[in-house]
Amino acid sequence: SMELNPSYAPAYLWYASVVAESPDRAEEAIEILRKTLEIDPLSRVAQNNIAANYLELGRYDEAAEQWRRLVTLDPDYPTGYLGLYRINRNVFFRLDEAHRWLMKGYEVSERDVRTTIEFVWLYTDLGMDEEAQRWARRITLESPEHPIAVLLPVFGAAHDKDFARTDELTAPLMDSDFANLTALRSARMLALTMLDRTEEALAVARTWNPELLTAEPTVSDNNHDVADGALFALARLGDKPGSDRLAAAMRAHIDRSHGNASPGQVAVHMAISAAAAGDSQRAVALYQNAVDEGWLGTAEWAWKLTESEYLGDAAASPEVISLQAQIDTGMEEQREKVRQQLAELGAGARF
Repeated sequence: SMELNPSYAPAYLWYASVVAESPDRAEEAIEILRKTLEIDPLSRVAQNNIAANYLELGRYDEAAEQWRRLVTLDPDYPTGYLGLYRINRNVFFRLDEAHRWLMKGYEVSERDVRTTIEFVWLYTDLGMDEEAQRWARRITLESPEHPIAVLLPVFGAAHDKDFARTDELTAPLMDSDFANLTALRSARMLALTMLDRTEEALAVARTWNPELLTAEPTVSDNNHDVADGALFALARLGDKPGSDRLAAAMRAHIDRSHGNASPGQVAVHMAISAAAAGDSQRAVALYQNAVDEGWLGTAEWAWKLTESEYLGDAAASPEVISLQAQIDTGMEEQREKVRQQLAELGAGARF
């Protein structure tokens, strides 16, 4: 199509998307997208995809600037706002800025359930549990058939460390289509491991993700949540050879799939896996690296580091208590800014 009609912008968009799927070709995809913009300067998709490729390359400031151009180009296009939300939340660790952009995205997205879900996760990250629960109730009422509406009670039980309740909620879902969701499997594995039913936890992985428990485990974007659960179960069972094999596969996956991620992102992913594998000393050092890079997050299942089951006894160590204090201080500053944003909306305008 490009050869027959060099002015046909959709052909360039399609070709750029094909190129972007190939390893190490994001720069080439950006050049093709720039050609698209020469033909169609108002193409929102091209603008967004340029930002996404900058993100893939680890050129975060340029990605953010590109998304800002997009929301200026079309203030009614939610994708630009959501790009700014995600980069501020996941890369820059500016949760107050992420909240500001998410509110704008929600306003123009016609209250799409996928945007609504992000408020649950963001308020959970911020430790604003009342707000998170309010948004969770909205999803349950407005979209009861959505998978997240089914999973929210499971996440809530796991977050509250009510493992018997997590077991009760997940057991019947394992015979439904929801079992295809890796988040459900990992929640069930956590509950069973914490209830000292570790063999049952590993049976979940053997049934749904047997590639994790072979002599040469394979970890991918499609199973890494379950991999952390399997690591935790293997470590609790005392299967060091199995745990070591899976931990090595997880490290290789993180190196492979997070090559352009920010140092803070890489450190925290590595920390969670190290903690799950029982290497608490390495995990604490990695969490310190993440905090030094500006990370203000939580451990597995949105627990504080001092509440982490993966860290075990190390969660009560002076090093972890000090880390948590640093996180709490930074988080309170961001939480206060979010409270101010909500106050500025006024009581009658709370979404």
